[in-house]
Amino acid sequence: MLQWMAAALLIAAATPAAQAETKPLETALEAAMSGLFVVVPTDPATGASMMARLPAEGGKPEREVVVAFLDAGDAAAMVAAAGMGDKVEGRLFNAADLLAIAEGEVIWRTSAENASLVNGGPTYPPAFYITNPAGEPLSQMVEGKSQTVFYVDALAADSARVATQNNLSAAGQPMELKVIAADLNSVIEGVRAGEAKDVYFASSPTVIIWAAQWDQGKRLIRDYTAK
Repeated sequence: MLQWMAAALLIAAATPAAQAETKPLETALEAAMSGLFVVVPTDPATGASMMARLPAEGGKPEREVVVAFLDAGDAAAMVAAAGMGDKVEGRLFNAADLLAIAEGEVIWRTSAENASLVNGGPTYPPAFYITNPAGEPLSQMVEGKSQTVFYVDALAADSARVATQNNLSAAGQPMELKVIAADLNSVIEGVRAGEAKDVYFASSPTVIIWAAQWDQGKRLIRDYTAK
């Protein structure tokens, strides 16, 4: 069940994009998440952010965990459904920064459209990556380094696949590429454990759009528009 609870550490008014510019990358997970930003619906009047209750498991007691939206449109829809559209801001956070603030535990939420592609629920988000004809992950140059890009949005992954295929064909190296879905939480844990290397998580285009709208002065997530 989604709830609203005070989370004083999440009240920062500055966008995490500005914070990330001054914070050195200290871990592989921070490096992998350097380009992944999420929306955390927050009521600025109370400091309450959207939370979900997790049951006791793995030696941990029942607890409230912050919900981070990978899709800005999904965040806007959930806030509207909660009847809080006129109160709630769509605060932007870098995913690694949010994990640090939340002491390593965040519920990542994807859109229903992305979840349906893997027959899962919104709180079990997929991460999509591109493979070559041999079924191997396709490396891409990101920030001067060859990395496997994991997209949290299926359409973004497919657009990247088409663009890469076209570029390869133009270079005289035509090949059929595919988009494969992995489990986002598993990939994150793999990076944290050092088992998944040279990984880069890409933000949803919807969050990039919302970041631009935030810079233009919008604050209430209900005001998000897809264009």
